[in-house]
Amino acid sequence: MNDRLHELIEYEEFPPITLGGPTGDYAVRCPVTSARWVEYKVCSIAFSLAGSVVISGNGKPALGLDYSGGTTYNTDNYVWGEAYASGGSGAVLGDGFWRRITDSEKKLFVRIDTTGALFTSIQFRIRVLSIIPGPSTTVHPDYPEHLHAARADAVRQRLQIEEEIVEAGSEIKPEESQITAQRKHLRYGMKRFLKGQS
Repeated sequence: MNDRLHELIEYEEFPPITLGGPTGDYAVRCPVTSARWVEYKVCSIAFSLAGSVVISGNGKPALGLDYSGGTTYNTDNYVWGEAYASGGSGAVLGDGFWRRITDSEKKLFVRIDTTGALFTSIQFRIRVLSIIPGPSTTVHPDYPEHLHAARADAVRQRLQIEEEIVEAGSEIKPEESQITAQRKHLRYGMKRFLKGQS
């Protein structure tokens, strides 16, 4: 059933890329970020000497794993990602499963701990957008009053003001609450600012 579902979902795959080197943190962004979601697959990992690697699509791993046995990893202490290790030179093949990247910038993070150099080959694929967003609304430079109205709307939303911005010169009545007085003062200042922009 899952194989059939994956056939219905349209993906675009990219050629594998290789990143790595000495001990350190590495990151790579998917070539295309305008997608419903992004997935990655570990193709292989090449070790020049003994080393370990943690690969995560959910954020940068804090440090590599403690292979000495002195640290316990459980519900309260865990590392996001998948771990690979080798006692010497050679290559480890990935499992071939696609994993979704949950990082907001569509980045994949790799933490390498080695005495030599370590390289990992990663492949990305994206879920193709099936619904294209409409064009963004813009204001023509010949109509600055529309721009001012849009700015006033943005200010009203930020200040949670429901009524229109008052005209310049309106007075604040003494019986009004302090918050209402502050809002009217802000609206008066914004109205003066917007008039000065035209």
